[in-house]
Amino acid sequence: MRNLICAIFLIFLSSSCKVAQVSDNNMIGTYVAIGKDYNYRLSLNADKTFDLKFTALDAKSGCEGKWDLKDSDLLVLSCNEPNDMVETLRSGYMSQRIQEVKIKSRDKLIYNNSVTLKRIP
Repeated sequence: MRNLICAIFLIFLSSSCKVAQVSDNNMIGTYVAIGKDYNYRLSLNADKTFDLKFTALDAKSGCEGKWDLKDSDLLVLSCNEPNDMVETLRSGYMSQRIQEVKIKSRDKLIYNNSVTLKRIP
């Protein structure tokens, strides 16, 4: 009897600890991080395109491109190459064209290992 109670308790405990599954469909949305001196906005679209914007003091940066879910804890953002040279010379040009974003949950992402982006409704 004691073993049965322990087994039921362990099954209950393990089933209550399940993490929500991350998939392409439930990652779609807009995520933001707004601080005193910065503003990040990442929009993930259903067609696997994204738009990333960053503003800090006098600098503006960002890119557009394709996103891909790698495993269940990582988003890979592949920025399109800029159409004109003026954009590459502009202050805040995002020279790293592939960005990795850690997935903490469906509603929380970690960008650049330090910025927490939260999903907005």
